[in-house]
Formats: sequence, C-alpha cells, structure tokens
Amino acid sequence: MTIVVAIANEKGGVGKSTTAVNLAAGLALRLRHEQDPPEKVLLVDLDPQMNALMGIAYGTHTAERGESIAHLLLAEAAVSPQRLLRQATHHPNLYFIPSNNAAQKEAGYRIRTLPAPDLRLAQALEPLLPHYAYVVIDTPPHAGAMLGNAIMAANFILIPVEMSYQGATGLGPLHSTIASILQAYRRTDSVEVGYLPTMFEEPARDAVEVLEGLRKHYSKLVFSPIHRARAIQQANGAHLDVFLYRPPRSWSAGQLASRTRATKEYANLIDEIVRRTDRAKVKPEGRNA
Repeated sequence: MTIVVAIANEKGGVGKSTTAVNLAAGLALRLRHEQDPPEKVLLVDLDPQMNALMGIAYGTHTAERGESIAHLLLAEAAVSPQRLLRQATHHPNLYFIPSNNAAQKEAGYRIRTLPAPDLRLAQALEPLLPHYAYVVIDTPPHAGAMLGNAIMAANFILIPVEMSYQGATGLGPLHSTIASILQAYRRTDSVEVGYLPTMFEEPARDAVEVLEGLRKHYSKLVFSPIHRARAIQQANGAHLDVFLYRPPRSWSAGQLASRTRATKEYANLIDEIVRRTDRAKVKPEGRNA
C-alpha cells in the first residue's frame, strides 16, 4: 500500500515545507538501507513558492508550464506523469514533479472551473502509486483548491502546529476544511490525522501550555515535538535536509540521527510515520483513489 502524506495547515510559518523536505528525505534514506534496490519516495509541492522542492533539488526544481505540476493538474486530456518526474539531487530514490511559479498560481484559480476540482491530483498520481512507497505533499498556507487536492489524494494528513498561542488558533478552521472536503466527495475510506508540534521552546510558557493542550485534546495523535533549532534554519538556507546538513557518523543499519537534536527529532518522526502507517509490515501494492 502506498502511503500518501499531506502536510497541511492553513496558517503560514508553521514549518510545513521544512517538514515535507525532512520527511521525504528521511523516508528515502531509511528505504535505501532496507532493500536493494530501495523503494522510492515522491515529493509533490503544490505551493507556488516551491520551498519544499528547493530543499531537495535546488536549481532543477522549476520547469516550463508544460512540464510542471500545474500542467498535470489542469490538463483536459490525460497526461503521463512519468515524463514529468525528476530525481532529487542527493537522494537517488527520491523523486519530484517540478513546478512553475506563475503557472501554479494560475492553477489555483483555474482548477475550480474544472469537473471534480479537488480530485485532480489524486487522479493524476494514480498511475505512479504502485511504484512509490510514500508520497509526501506540501501545500500552500491557505485554504483553497490545492489544499483540497492534497486532502483528497492523501490517506494520512500531518498537521504541523507552531507551539505558540497564535499557532494553535488555526486548527478549528482547518478541521472544518478537512471535514467539508471529505464529506463533499462522500469519501468513506480511512484518512488518519497526526499533529506535529514545531518550533518548540521549553523555556517559553506559551509553548509548554500549547503542547499540553494539544496532547489533552488529541492524545496519541500528537507526535513528539520538533524544537526550534539553528541547524534547521541553516539546513533550509543551504537547500538541504537536516540528515545531510548534520549527518550521523555512519549510515550503517539505516541510522538517521546524528548527535544534533534536529536530526534526532526528525529521525524519530520518520520512525513514527512508518509505525503509524504500518509500512514496516505492508508491502506497496498501489492505492485505490
């Protein structure tokens, strides 16, 4: 079964793209040490800013309109997604579909004029799913067609939540958006949700209270927090994931975490995603949209 993880939050600045980059890269690294040849990971970036794509393939992340994710979403006739695929710079089993800033902005408006607008991505990705263990989808920081497409394509929605009072305020509207989209299309298969606390600072009273409140309301759905760390900012600035920016001394046995807290915490996120989606037990067979 292919696991499709949508990184979603209608609020900006909560770490969605950082989460997408490190989740996709970490999963790819883990899979490289489990099998030969390794299973593959696909990263889809629906945000016109393309921050997630820049984190895995800076310099090759853009494309002409006809070769971009926007073309795949808007095409009136079937388009082969295989011809759009590119390989990430540092991870041979991580792939992506390039983007185009202007075309993606335009797609956000035009897609609403098409039939079943929130199903465009799921339908476009269907031929690829049997070939990938995981698909990670980054989304824009607002409600709209791209968020709807990510939700309908996913079987797991990971919600990064900034650990501040302001960061927690957007969860209500986001839950309403998710529920309304699933109900509109009468989707009945299971869609799991997880909450990832981000930018956590233990000395900050509001951060501790928000984390406690998140755990109280959502219990086991809450992942271990990602602390605010300079290493994460530096990795983003270098267009790298934290596993490459602060690597372990040895990659033997699929070890992901170095002594740097950021890599330890993202390595733990990878382990948790694998466990919660049962990927450790299930072989990929494709997914029915």
